[in-house]
Amino acid sequence: MSDQRNASVDSVVGEKQEVVEIEHGPATQDQAGGSSKPANAHGDAALAILGTSDTPIEVSPEEDAAVLRKVDKWLIPVMLMVYFLQQLDKSSLSYTSVFGIVADTGLVGSQYSWLGSIVYVAQLIWQPVSSYFLVKLPVGKYLFCNVFLWGVVVASMAGAHNFSGLLATRFFLGIFEATVAPCFITITQMWWRRREQTMRLSLWMAMNGVTYMFGSLLAFGIGHINGSIRPYQTIFLFIGLLTVVCSPVVYFVLPDSPTTAKFLTREEKVIALERLRANNQGTESKNWEWSQVWEVLTDLKTYLWLAMQFVTALPSGGISTFGPLIISGFGFSQFHTILLNIPFGALQVIITLGSAAIATKIKLKWPVLFLLTLPPIAGAAALYELGRGAELRNTLLGCYYVLTFYTGIQPMLYSWASQNTAGLIYIAQCAGNIVGPLLYKTTEAPYYHRGLISNLICWIILAALIPITALYLIFLNKQHAAARRRAGKKAEIIDTSLEDTKRAREMEKQNEASEGGEAGGQKRRMNDQAFNDLTDLQNEDFIYVLASTTTHGSGPAAFHKRLLPNYSPTPLTDVPAIAQELGLGHILVKDESSRLGLPAFKILGASWATFVVLCERFGLDPDSVSLEHIRELCKKQSVSLWAATDGNHGRALARMASIIGATSKIYVPRFITERSKAFIASEGAQIIQVQGDYDEAVRTAAKECAESASQYAFLIQDTSWEGYEHIPLQTSIGYSTLFAEIDEQLRQAGLGAPSLVVVPVGVGSLAHAAVLHYRAGTFPIPPSILTVEPEVASCLLTSLKAGEPVTVAGGKTIMPGLNCNTVSPIAWHDLKGCIDFATAVSDAEADRAVHDLAALGISSGPCGAATIAALRRFRGCLPALGRKDVVAVISSEGSEVYLDPSLRIRSNSDEK
Repeated sequence: MSDQRNASVDSVVGEKQEVVEIEHGPATQDQAGGSSKPANAHGDAALAILGTSDTPIEVSPEEDAAVLRKVDKWLIPVMLMVYFLQQLDKSSLSYTSVFGIVADTGLVGSQYSWLGSIVYVAQLIWQPVSSYFLVKLPVGKYLFCNVFLWGVVVASMAGAHNFSGLLATRFFLGIFEATVAPCFITITQMWWRRREQTMRLSLWMAMNGVTYMFGSLLAFGIGHINGSIRPYQTIFLFIGLLTVVCSPVVYFVLPDSPTTAKFLTREEKVIALERLRANNQGTESKNWEWSQVWEVLTDLKTYLWLAMQFVTALPSGGISTFGPLIISGFGFSQFHTILLNIPFGALQVIITLGSAAIATKIKLKWPVLFLLTLPPIAGAAALYELGRGAELRNTLLGCYYVLTFYTGIQPMLYSWASQNTAGLIYIAQCAGNIVGPLLYKTTEAPYYHRGLISNLICWIILAALIPITALYLIFLNKQHAAARRRAGKKAEIIDTSLEDTKRAREMEKQNEASEGGEAGGQKRRMNDQAFNDLTDLQNEDFIYVLASTTTHGSGPAAFHKRLLPNYSPTPLTDVPAIAQELGLGHILVKDESSRLGLPAFKILGASWATFVVLCERFGLDPDSVSLEHIRELCKKQSVSLWAATDGNHGRALARMASIIGATSKIYVPRFITERSKAFIASEGAQIIQVQGDYDEAVRTAAKECAESASQYAFLIQDTSWEGYEHIPLQTSIGYSTLFAEIDEQLRQAGLGAPSLVVVPVGVGSLAHAAVLHYRAGTFPIPPSILTVEPEVASCLLTSLKAGEPVTVAGGKTIMPGLNCNTVSPIAWHDLKGCIDFATAVSDAEADRAVHDLAALGISSGPCGAATIAALRRFRGCLPALGRKDVVAVISSEGSEVYLDPSLRIRSNSDEK
């Protein structure tokens, strides 16, 4: 099928146009946010794995979750172990501080402080070099070598007897540990989605607290050993050799990439790679752009991140090195001092994971960060003011434990910064960790006034910088919104990168669901900046993370199942006779002849659009609000739903109004049949008939709804115009439930994703839903889409050939639901770039298809059966499918009464 995508709009067969193939040009990314094969022929190992998949893979939420659990099971324990060992080895100096290392090695003045700082001096020097090696060498093997070597270094510290020896070994410890941060970031981006990364980051950062607990118990036990060597030497030996012994686990368990993971099957590797497509984090650029350097230097945000990183790291570096000495200064013995570090570690784990969970839940980082600064400010102030003595030591210990709230700041600040800038800032962190220990001196024991006042000042500065940064990001978001508007894009967009898989997929389909969006077409233009090596300031599509963006819950499929009474999927019927006729493997007809007792699919869009409008208007939680609560609100506020229709849309909206306890006003054109009016009225609607056509009915409904005295009168229309795009888009999104049902039904039948989907087109809302669904990035190889219209009203086909919207004259046809003159603007932005094939069929062809489906037991009107007619024409013109292919066709309506096609009598149903 892919071979058919090589020509422009010129696949016209014979003297009469049959089928047009639409070519959109080569691309590296699917037009509506999905994926396609890269234009670059130089693929990597991931592409090699994906290329071996014989059929399109749609990763279901269940498959995604299963692979994620497996990845977590194998990788997280290894990463936690490595980070634990790193912190244990680096913190070994603080454990030995209470066992005489200062006196035994003759440390004076600030020499002990320098032993804490030198590790970060080495990291500052070596991290860029380590990052370069990381690009050239396998990640897992490179990390193993460094873990093994720093274990050797820590063990060798037992043989250092003076400041010079300790300084040298601590320097090399910093060099080998410098690889952990870049390795972990590479591994995290390689295996987890962006929205999954915050909690994993907090997990391995929480190992700092576990280190405090385990290290303290270890030091307590070793300190009681009476042997030929000093306790601090035993601590160095034990911790170093423990690291050496554990390092082979990294070599044998941690894979270099998903493509080399032995714990994944080939199918699971495909899923592991496919599930990361939504990251949309771009690729690494090897170009050095001086303009970007200048931008960094002149960007206020750069200095805000640097300042926050520095004032966060400075107290951390000091307390991690001098913590045991501070506790010892309260009047506790060396063994009590070691044990009292255990609660400090436990609190650190609780605060780190708890604050991360809260921030993830409410999707707000800066208020949580701000609140985390307040307890350390109070604790540091108290420790500075209080004296020292046995009568105060419990109070002092309590104040010291209050400081643990600072440990929740660093991982969240990492996460906040990484989500708002193009690079990670190591310099400020290392600088803070270097300076922090130097502000404490052993000669200032037990008060450490200079160190405590420095920490207090840092936390006060941080508390001020956090809201300043938040305000600046709000300002930048407004600037980017204005830039998007100037570029012809939707100003307000939804960032889906922090959502779970299922919810993100639904949100990606409605990324422009806020007022005036352009959906998938907009999404294409947003994504076209992702790989252009732009900084966050240059890329107007970059969203700075501050708070949650308004969403509409788990999406239309979940809404329909939960709140739409008597909802159930409509049948997907295999028609082997027609498949054999056309030489195809399977043709499956999605039968919409009885959707909740209505003869068309329209209730899906009308109900979802109404639900979205009500949730937005009344501030409802889409995932928890009950139908009873919605009914109470609608009755209390006298909600009314308005629309124009020529049949099924108005009837569906009237049904939705009756479900939620609202009233409905339906405007109909002059020549609508009495039968159609009776059906609409049977749902309890008030009918207003205008003296004009369908377009006039739409204009009248919009005007009178806007002039209504009620503030709870809502126009729910599936046709869009300038300034009215939000609700038509939501209507299309609601129709996507139909395609989600097809996915599940095909999966249950063991058939996989379809190769082709055939969709009837009126104004284009159902085809728009098909594009939003199949081009949302969930299909490695999205199915092709073929659209069909009546020959007398082929507005989409004509527009696709012209490359711009074209209004056609229209005419009489037995397919009135598809008898539209102009494509909906909101749909056109997507359809023009995502429809693969388009055709138009005659009334005679549609009539034949109606009878063929009826003979197979499928009730379908001409509008629905037109898809079978289109498939027949498609097979005759572009025989790109074979016996292994699966085709899904949408029969959008049930049977209708109409006369012989030659009489061209108007039917009673309308797809509008």
